[in-house]
Amino acid sequence: MKRILNWKLFLFAASLLLSSLSFVACNPDKEDEDTNVTTPNYKELIIGKWGIVKECEEDYFNGVIESVNYNNYDPSHEDYYTVTFTSNGKAIFNHSSGADTTDYYILNNDLYLAEGGENFKQSIGSLNSSSLNLYISEDDGDGYSYKMTSYYTRISK
Repeated sequence: MKRILNWKLFLFAASLLLSSLSFVACNPDKEDEDTNVTTPNYKELIIGKWGIVKECEEDYFNGVIESVNYNNYDPSHEDYYTVTFTSNGKAIFNHSSGADTTDYYILNNDLYLAEGGENFKQSIGSLNSSSLNLYISEDDGDGYSYKMTSYYTRISK
């Protein structure tokens, strides 16, 4: 009788262990997520006024950094600018020589700005309630590539 009770206890513990492992095994990984779907909050989070803080330009040859150039901005700097993204798809760039307005939209975690009849794409590196990081990268196919990242901070909603 004791042997049967131990056997039942063993089977119960084994089935409990196997069922808990199957739950862990079915837990979705980040690798399984579809990264081509626009983060729903990006369209809402980007609305507001943003000020440029810093730009970083990187030149690469065969994947190795050749040069890095940083530009830091403060509101008193003549190259400082702000961009306001409106809820109706307008981007208003305010800079020392005036203001420019263009259309924008977000698709697949990329920001598209209408420029000269074409859409200029910048990828969204990160976006939250206080900061926005955009980057562009180009590869000329001859081993040379370029990446520029622009860092913004929220000024107002």
